[in-house]
Amino acid sequence: MTEVMKERIAGLLRFEKWNPELIIKRLELEVESFISHETIYQWIWNVKKSKKKIDAKYSNIFKSLRHGSRRWKRSNIKDVR
Repeated sequence: MTEVMKERIAGLLRFEKWNPELIIKRLELEVESFISHETIYQWIWNVKKSKKKIDAKYSNIFKSLRHGSRRWKRSNIKDVR
């Protein structure tokens, strides 16, 4: 991935709140180079673990990924009605 493509992907993740699947569809329409959504996920994971200065500006990009909220299980409390 080029630096321009990384900037574009990071912007769409942070500001537009798009997921990697939508980003790939958008890039396929605009740009000739093709990458997969799995490549974006791997890049995000590698940047998260990396300690390099080059990756420092993308270090919190994993927080921009969309994720569902966790569901809390009910505790084992008896009904008091």
